[in-house]
Amino acid sequence: MVRTFKLIAPFLMSLLFNNERGWIHPQTGWEVVTSESMCFYFINSTYLDNLNLEDEQNDVIGVFFNDQNIGWEFYDEQLTLIPTSGNDGTLPDYPEEGDPVTFKIYDASEDIIFEATPLDSFTPFEVHGFIVIMNLYACSADFPILEDGTCIVNCMGDPNLDGQVDILDLLEIIDLIINCDNNQGCLPDSLECTDYNNDQIIDILDVILIIHTIL
Repeated sequence: MVRTFKLIAPFLMSLLFNNERGWIHPQTGWEVVTSESMCFYFINSTYLDNLNLEDEQNDVIGVFFNDQNIGWEFYDEQLTLIPTSGNDGTLPDYPEEGDPVTFKIYDASEDIIFEATPLDSFTPFEVHGFIVIMNLYACSADFPILEDGTCIVNCMGDPNLDGQVDILDLLEIIDLIINCDNNQGCLPDSLECTDYNNDQIIDILDVILIIHTIL
């Protein structure tokens, strides 16, 4: 559920920012720049590979407009409040009312930045707005995020990438074996998920092993 509030933004602006222009997160280079056009994002929880981010000023959530970072904050398992800046006439690369934003997370333990996404729709940048996002999700593997926010961390035996090893995957592998004239030529897009015994060949042995997994 997403809600937008505009009640105390000017008050929070005066508390959070003084005359300082901003500050930079040293590992990522993300910079907070103060502006008169502020929007506040409340993030309830954020997950990387199905686990909560680390708090205690370790992992970081950043908000972006195109490739421009417009605000960041250390993850807090209770609630992460991220003040963001828009174009107040002095920041042409920053968002204006109604512009879409995206999210990234910085995993401090791996020193890697990942794209993050909410599954529910949310209000875009809104001047003096309060945007509540229940959950953000990010996956380190290059697989699609499932509808419930789950990341597929191991696709072995799951070539259709639905998070389950079942008869549909088995049929897909059998079809691949039957219709592939050159086994090596069929491997690049399917080897990681279908070569169950890791012998660099997709064949009946993989099918047998996957049947045992299903049963």
